[in-house]
Amino acid sequence: MNLKNILNVIGTVLIVAGAGLAPYFYFQTGSLGWDAPWVIPAAIGAVLLVVASTLGSREDKEAFRELDELEEIIDRELEQNTGIRTGEDPSGVLLGTGTVQSVERTSWTINDIPQFRVNLRVRGADMQEFTGHMKVLLMPHEMSAFSPGTVVPVAYRAKKPGRLFTVPEDRREEAQELIYRQHVQLGLVDPRAADVYRRGVPVTGVVMSTTPTGEIRHGYTRMETTVRFTNPHGVMVERSKGMFVPPSALEQVGVGRQVNLRVLPEDDTQLVLELATGGA
Repeated sequence: MNLKNILNVIGTVLIVAGAGLAPYFYFQTGSLGWDAPWVIPAAIGAVLLVVASTLGSREDKEAFRELDELEEIIDRELEQNTGIRTGEDPSGVLLGTGTVQSVERTSWTINDIPQFRVNLRVRGADMQEFTGHMKVLLMPHEMSAFSPGTVVPVAYRAKKPGRLFTVPEDRREEAQELIYRQHVQLGLVDPRAADVYRRGVPVTGVVMSTTPTGEIRHGYTRMETTVRFTNPHGVMVERSKGMFVPPSALEQVGVGRQVNLRVLPEDDTQLVLELATGGA
């Protein structure tokens, strides 16, 4: 129990005690004057209640101050991680496709989680390339998500494109579609891939065979992969898909691996593989 509550309890008890003594002194003296003894505990109790209310105001002010400080910390973290300031229109932050080049640990640790500087080669919304970096907190088991060669969506500001941020949660779908559109323009995926990703039904398949064709484009290796899966109509089928795969995702299309796909319900030959690095 804090001091405020203690004073409230004592003050209330004294006022009640004083009020309880008042009838006794009235019958003894025939009056309830301010000089009667019952007034003393009641007066002390009232003073204690006033003091308790003052302490409450101070505690409230301290609590509000701590909340203001917490809000400032949250605002700074939001801008640090996403590039968006509180109240700012998130559409002002551009999206791009980054390829991890290197990862370096910084001197910072937050809640025992180390911070890393991730250096990336980025293809911006206008298809122009530039280099940049982002700082992220990573647990040991999360390091593989940023291994060199991994493709990740990033956010950036046009005025300072070199400072990168993670993509806001509400724009993840938009970022994934951007990756597909850019891959289409680069000739890495079928032009219909974006539509298949948008309208396709998610299913899980197993890689039955995968063979490199010997063709390399923009650092991606072309693979001919056959996948067995149950189509949206409940029929087990095998379909082959030729696709360019980044080096960091080659093991994901190894024989026997489970893969997530999206398949058009009206044509199960139209499919995309949902690789962790944005390959299709």
